[in-house]
Amino acid sequence: MVDITFPSSLPQTFLVAGLSVSERPNVVHQPMGVGTAKRRPADTVNELKVHGTLFMSREQLEVFETFYFETLDYGVAKFLWSHPHLLSFEVTAYFDQSGGKPYTVVPVDTMGNNYQVSLELLTSQIDLSRFTLYMKPNLVMLPTLRMM
Repeated sequence: MVDITFPSSLPQTFLVAGLSVSERPNVVHQPMGVGTAKRRPADTVNELKVHGTLFMSREQLEVFETFYFETLDYGVAKFLWSHPHLLSFEVTAYFDQSGGKPYTVVPVDTMGNNYQVSLELLTSQIDLSRFTLYMKPNLVMLPTLRMM
C-alpha cells in the first residue's frame, strides 16, 4: 500500500502543451518449437508512461526537490497522484528512471523565479471496465463503480 501523496502545495495537473500519455508495451513474444510464437502479457498490471510539464515558482521547486530526494529517496518510492486525464481518480505513480533523467528543470524568466519542470512518470492504469458512465441532469458524465 502506498501512503505517500504528491505535495498539495505543488501543481496537481500538467500543462496541456507537451502532455503525452501512452501505454507501456506489455506483451512478450515467446518462440515455440513448432509454429508461430505465442503472445502473452508481460505483467499483470499495465502501466501508462506519462510525460508532462508543471509550472512552478522557486519555492514550489524547492518543495518538489525535497519531495523527490528526501521523501521518495531519490525518486525510487511510489506515491499517489491524480490520474493525468481522469483527475478525480488517484493512481500510484513513480519516476521513470530508465531514460536517465526522471525530471528536468528549465527557468522561464531571467530572474529565476519561475520554472517549467518536466516529469517522466509511470502510473498504474485505471480499469475503466469496472465503471459505468451515467448522465446527470446537467449532462456531465460521471463514473460510478458498477456493483457485481
